[in-house]
Formats: sequence, structure tokens, C-alpha cells
Amino acid sequence: MDKMFAFSAFDQIPELLTQPMLLIAGSKADTKVFSDQAYELSKGPKELFVVEGATHIAMYDVPEYVDQAIPKMVEFFAVL
Repeated sequence: MDKMFAFSAFDQIPELLTQPMLLIAGSKADTKVFSDQAYELSKGPKELFVVEGATHIAMYDVPEYVDQAIPKMVEFFAVL
């Protein structure tokens, strides 16, 4: 189990994530650092959309934040 916690695939992002990528993160999310890191490492087409004031958990079901993310997802997936 300890090896599972130590595993990170971030070193593989430059080679594996070459498809268009949309990252959505709350500005107050503890996990935003991972979105920032993935964005920097990806060599493919990418966009990082930050929802101001949102935490990671709030992005699941707080309408104030979710309602900002949905149009961005619709725009992103409509192009594909």
C-alpha cells in the first residue's frame, strides 16, 4: 500500500497527455497545485479554467461554482 501512495504519473504527462485537455480547478482548492502542474507538463493543446473562490469539494455541487464550469465544458467538448 505504501508504494501506491508514493506513485505519481506526473512524470509521464509530457508523453501521454497529448490530446486536448481542459483542467477546471477552484482557486481555493487544495488540489489546484496538481492542475497547475499537469498544465505546465502537458505539451498538447490545453486550457486551465480557474473558478474564483471555489474549493475542490465546492466544485461538485455548489451552483455558484458549478454554473461557471458548465459553459466552459460545453464549449470545450463542442469543438471535439
